[in-house]
Amino acid sequence: AKTIETVVVTNNDDETKVEVETISNDELQTVIETKAKKRQEKNGKCKQIIEFLSDLIEAGQFTQKQLAKIAYESLENQCELTITTLLVDAKNPKYNKFPKLVVKTAENTLKFA
Repeated sequence: AKTIETVVVTNNDDETKVEVETISNDELQTVIETKAKKRQEKNGKCKQIIEFLSDLIEAGQFTQKQLAKIAYESLENQCELTITTLLVDAKNPKYNKFPKLVVKTAENTLKFA
């Protein structure tokens, strides 16, 4: 059950009373498990997008916009923003989730480095 506690916060000799809502350990565990499940579902969706796009990127014939459109139209229940973000991130070694780094060619198509 949620409870309200009053906490005294001291900052440079000023005291302020703040009401804080607390939850039980069981409720906290439920929140943590729910967030973990959502994260796992999101990772599964990303994996599906990556697997779908990898063959198309390997071909090196499509621009980023074309790849995003093909994936969005072909994959059910996928967010267009997620697809676009994965493609943008694929060109950055720090955020890339594809097996290899993706580069843009002189013709503006994407391919693996």
